[in-house]
Amino acid sequence: MEEDPRYPWLPVVTTQKLFRLLFLTPLLLILTTASSAACTGSQDENFDNFFARFSTSMSFALSRMPPVVPSSRVVDGKDEPVTVQTRTSRAELRRAGTLESQMRRNGLKAEKVRESATVVEVVIVRPDTDWQVSYSFGLKARCWYLRRIDDPSL
Repeated sequence: MEEDPRYPWLPVVTTQKLFRLLFLTPLLLILTTASSAACTGSQDENFDNFFARFSTSMSFALSRMPPVVPSSRVVDGKDEPVTVQTRTSRAELRRAGTLESQMRRNGLKAEKVRESATVVEVVIVRPDTDWQVSYSFGLKARCWYLRRIDDPSL
């Protein structure tokens, strides 16, 4: 599309630019606001409310974690179990489903094992077994974020 010689100061608006302006910009604003709405103002976000939403909403959970989550798991070594440092992508976590659906499907329970003003560790356990996965959360700019996942179970 060429510039109109009658109005050289008027920018050329293509359909793509119009779509971005009218649809994508407000959508981005809504999504950004929704993910951070719970922790604006002068008080830190309540962890229990955050964790309830993190466990049940995949889009919210994904907005509160890095693109690749530092993690570890225990594997069989030659003589004894070995802890291996790994990285878990958002895509892998998305495929696994929400934490709440995993817990319901596998009979798991969440237990807070460590809590301070800026760090909370939640362990997901299968009662009466040694199976467990630890989720570490940190408070950053008044919002809770997933920091790492550790699976010490064999």
